[in-house]
Amino acid sequence: NRVRALIDFLAERLAGELWRRGRLVESQRRYEQAAELSTGPADQARNLRAAAGAALTRLAGVDHLRLLRRSADVALAAGDRDGATLDLAWMALTIARSPGTMAEPHSQEEAAALLDDAVATSAGSPAAEATMSVAAAYLAYRELTIARVEQVAAMAGDAGASTAQDAALDL
Repeated sequence: NRVRALIDFLAERLAGELWRRGRLVESQRRYEQAAELSTGPADQARNLRAAAGAALTRLAGVDHLRLLRRSADVALAAGDRDGATLDLAWMALTIARSPGTMAEPHSQEEAAALLDDAVATSAGSPAAEATMSVAAAYLAYRELTIARVEQVAAMAGDAGASTAQDAALDL
C-alpha cells in the first residue's frame, strides 16, 4: 500500500504541475489517474474534483459534470455528505452559469434537479449552503435583485467559499 500511496502522490503532483504549465488535458488525465490510484475515498474524491476543475478550465463542461458526478458518488458512498453536496451544487451552478462550456445541452430543469439533490443531501455545512445559494441565484437570474446578489456573495465569503463568492460576484 505504501507503493500505491507514493504512486498516487506522484500522479497528483504531476497533474498539478501540468495544470500550472497550461497543459490542461494532460493534467485532467493525470488527476483522473491519481483518483484511480487513490488509497481511500477522500483522496479519490479530491482528485476527481481536481480533474473536474482542470476540465472546466479547458472549457470541457461535459467532462466537468461527469467527474463531479463520480466525485459525488464516491463522497456519498464514504458518508461525506458535505462533499457530495458541494459536488452536486457545483454541477447545478456550472449548468446554469456556463452553458457555453457544454458540448451537449443541459437544461435549467436538470440544474434545478441537481440543486434539489444537493439540498436533500446537505448536512448543513456553511460552504455547501453558500454554494447552493449561488446556484439557486443563477437559476433565478431573471428575478434577482442587487440586494440578493450582495446577500449571496456575502454568505459565500463568510463561509470561506471563495470560488462560490467569485461566481456570485459574476451575477
